[in-house]
Amino acid sequence: VDAYVAQHPLPEDVDVLAKVLEHRDPERQQQAMERLEVLLETQKPKRVRALVGQLKLLRDVGREPELVELARRLLERLA
Repeated sequence: VDAYVAQHPLPEDVDVLAKVLEHRDPERQQQAMERLEVLLETQKPKRVRALVGQLKLLRDVGREPELVELARRLLERLA
């Protein structure tokens, strides 16, 4: 992910961004969630359960308050 993002912006693909949520860097996770927040207005993920699971994990064990709040908002949108 880091090598890709160094040369390109994060893609406009909900399912790819869901994979970025697995990244170890909270900054990358936040970038992906911010992009997801916008894209979910017009796109529906193919793997909704996987995205919900990833967001629940970030919400429940996240150490960064901003990430926890973003995850909570995204989960509300997907409900």
